[in-house]
Amino acid sequence: MKVPVEKINALVEDIKKATDDQQEKVLWDKALDLVETIVAATPTKIDDIIVVPLIKIIRSRFNIPDND
Repeated sequence: MKVPVEKINALVEDIKKATDDQQEKVLWDKALDLVETIVAATPTKIDDIIVVPLIKIIRSRFNIPDND
């Protein structure tokens, strides 16, 4: 299933409206943690090479600390 970018943008805007900055960072931290967990559980390493660095870039660019 392909999700249009517009729907993702709308979801992000809805989250921003419903939360303050700190709550939003916690939500994104949890979402990124979930992606990291899923990637770590897969037997393939290509996703580790691609996805993990992208998550680090996202965390850095949007100032989302990794609060594990």
